Amino acid sequence: MTRGSPMTTLLASLGRPVSHGRADFHMHSTWSDGQYSYGELVDLCARAGLTVMAITDHDTLGAFEEWAPAARFRKMTPICGVEITAEIHQKEIHILAYWIDPIPSALFDRLEAYRNSRRERFLSILEKLKSRGLAGLEKYLNGDLGKPWSQAGVALGRRHVAEILIAEKHATSLRQAFDRYLNDPSIVGIPRERIHAQEAIGLVRDSGGITSWAHPPENRVGEWLPELVQMGISGLEAEYPDFKNSWKKTLRKMASYHGLFITGGSDCHGPGNRCPGSTNIGGEELESLLEALKKRNVPFTL
Repeated sequence: MTRGSPMTTLLASLGRPVSHGRADFHMHSTWSDGQYSYGELVDLCARAGLTVMAITDHDTLGAFEEWAPAARFRKMTPICGVEITAEIHQKEIHILAYWIDPIPSALFDRLEAYRNSRRERFLSILEKLKSRGLAGLEKYLNGDLGKPWSQAGVALGRRHVAEILIAEKHATSLRQAFDRYLNDPSIVGIPRERIHAQEAIGLVRDSGGITSWAHPPENRVGEWLPELVQMGISGLEAEYPDFKNSWKKTLRKMASYHGLFITGGSDCHGPGNRCPGSTNIGGEELESLLEALKKRNVPFTL
């Protein structure tokens, strides 16, 4: 097996000794743009020795009540989470939400409307590709998309279009589908709905949850973080696969200054270097997060 290949990295991570008190707060399943099912994510998290896990699919909470029992059975604490696509100053921003009460709420209704908007964009992309002469797409545009693309609660996106292109023999891999078709500016530029960050933070708060700014970019933190703090954001994602150590330290200083807790995770979307638990938080930072939850009267168990 090739040294440094994604499979080698995954197997190496699974072979590490189990350690306790670590959490991965950022992963995606097939309910949004991930390649692993929630069952596979639970298994990989357990093998990685995590004690806390959150599947944060884009704009959907659809799978929580199905995967949470499996996580508890594997002696892990499941956190009900979601990654919300929002905007600030007309720029896209991602907000992670945790410890949401998994019952119907205004947040659930807003996310459902958001997923309907995603579905319309998904169909617009298929229509544009069909107009370019790609065969076999008609059946996906005529009513029922078929599983998994029409499953209730799934947040459709370009990755799902890529899977269709593979199924219809227009590409042999996700990367090829994106490189050949889906990274085209005319596809990327198809409008998609976004809610304002303040609305997203408020909806999460009203649903009993807390929020964290996902993978904050260096060129925006100084401008946006004070505003997000005013809006009520509670945390900052300082542990992320792409971050240099110097940037992680800077984010921790900013979080401390603003009284925010630290979150972190692998942002796993499937096989590769970002395997579950490869980026995580643990030890004192996990304890600090739990203490912050107590102060905010957020119910949780570990």
